[in-house]
Order: sequence, then structure tokens, then C-alpha cells
Amino acid sequence: MIYVFCLWFSLRLGTVLISVFSAIKGACIMILLTYKNMEELKGTIEQFLVNIDYNASFVVFLVKEFDTVFFALIAFFGLYLVSCALIGIGAFWCTPTLCYPFLPLQLILVFLDLLVYTVFFKYLLYLAFLLIDEQNKSTFGLTEVISCLTLAIFYVFYEIYEMLCVYSFIQVVNDLSHQVTKMSLISVLPATNRAYKLSKHK
Repeated sequence: MIYVFCLWFSLRLGTVLISVFSAIKGACIMILLTYKNMEELKGTIEQFLVNIDYNASFVVFLVKEFDTVFFALIAFFGLYLVSCALIGIGAFWCTPTLCYPFLPLQLILVFLDLLVYTVFFKYLLYLAFLLIDEQNKSTFGLTEVISCLTLAIFYVFYEIYEMLCVYSFIQVVNDLSHQVTKMSLISVLPATNRAYKLSKHK
């Protein structure tokens, strides 16, 4: 269980910040997806994959079913933006129920990021080691590859950390609600007992 966000902020404020940062990230991705028309984007991706000679099964599926994947991504990030708004509202009003949709969507986003980073890492290796044309040879080396890979790993862990923070916020609010309900019942019981005893004496 996490009790503070980034070692300083409360979970409630941290969840609001996660809502804002995640919404900005989702909006940027939506803009990138819709910036070019679908056919132009498909051609760019196909050319990129041909250049690095990458033919993993999920990449072949992406190219073959590009239209379906494209619209699925648009729908996914639309839902993701809605879930970001919901966790912001849920954190502000301390309503954990609104935060639940964010968790599975964030988990799917982590999985998608891992797929993207797999292709990106292949591209880095291509730049660093496979581009042997001296005229176009990249200055990209092993140091840059390791640096980019490390940043990608940290970013994936940060996304998982965001998910754990939102989950912890839900648990903390639920626990506090249960404790308040329990304390209310405990405070009501003595008064109920006194009323019962007085009614018996009458």
C-alpha cells in the first residue's frame, strides 16, 4: 500500500496530479494519431518497419489489420481520457468508485507501451549497429541505446506506480469509510442501550 505520492504529496493530491498528467499524455497521443490521415499514417509505419526489417507477429497483424487497430486505439484513448477525468473528480470528492475504470485502462496502456518500446528498441539497434552505409551512418552508439532503454524502463515503472497510487487511494478511502461507519455504530450503541433501559423501567 502506498500512502504518499512521489514521497511528498498526499494520495488525494497525487491522484489529481495523475489525472492531469495522464489526460495531457492521452490528449497528445490522440493528436499524434489524428494529425495525419489514416492511409498516410499506415504508409509511414509500413515504410518504417520495412527499413528496419522487423516482422514480429504483432507487427504483421498491425499492418494487416491497420484500420481496425487504428479505430481501436482512438476508442481506447477516448475512454482513457474519460477515465482520467473520472479519477480527478473521484479524488476531489473522495469518491473511489469513479477511480476504478482507470486501473484496467492503465494496465492496457502499460502493455501497449511495452509493444511500442520493443519496436523502438529494434530501431535503436538498427541505428547503432545495422546502419553500415558510411555516408548515412548514424552517430548513435551503445551508450545512447542503453540510455534510451533505461528511460523507457523507468517510464513503464512510473506508469505502474501511477496505477498503484490510484489503487492505494481507493483502498485508503474505503478503509476510512469503513472506520467512520464503525465508529458511528459504536457511538450509537450506548445511546440505544440507555433508551432501551429507560423504556424497561417505565
